Amino acid sequence: MDSLRNTGALLGRIMLAFIFVMAGIQKISGPAATMQYMAGAGLPHSLVPELFVLSVIVELLGGLMLVFGWHAELAAFIMFLWLIPVTLAFHVTTGQTIE
Repeated sequence: MDSLRNTGALLGRIMLAFIFVMAGIQKISGPAATMQYMAGAGLPHSLVPELFVLSVIVELLGGLMLVFGWHAELAAFIMFLWLIPVTLAFHVTTGQTIE
């Protein structure tokens, strides 16, 4: 039963990490477009390069930490905290309601 549980946890970590690692790779492959999108969302232009680098680090490093299970709980918690402002800045439209 433990091996099934461990296998399930590994598969779950890989699937979750895939989303973040791919997003980090996408950001690296098109940094100018990503930073333009960030600035267009209302982030201060002076902070965009630093926030871009931080986003790539959180997504790539956090995703890889999840895959390999190295401090996976810490990585997941940091990614959770990072996603709160990201969600508010990029995925919530003013006046939007959830039904």
